Amino acid sequence: MAGLLFAIYISVTFLNGIEITDYIMGLIFILAFVFPLFKSEYYLGWVLGASFAFGAILPILFGSKLCLIFFLIYQLVDSLKRLLLSKVK
Repeated sequence: MAGLLFAIYISVTFLNGIEITDYIMGLIFILAFVFPLFKSEYYLGWVLGASFAFGAILPILFGSKLCLIFFLIYQLVDSLKRLLLSKVK
């Protein structure tokens, strides 16, 4: 549901020419540090939410690149957490 809402919000702001899209994308990248946004539920919501504004192919391509970036971010944060927790013990 979160991926769907973010994609709909980005699509509506893009279609109406509102210049807040960059801030929303920045917020999504910040959320990727905490939540596993690379999972298929978020990806499906992204594609469904953005498909009415951008067609079907662009959200699939852009979403897959985002999922890869989110996966790398989440793995980096997870490995840093494990490294810091092992140093504490």
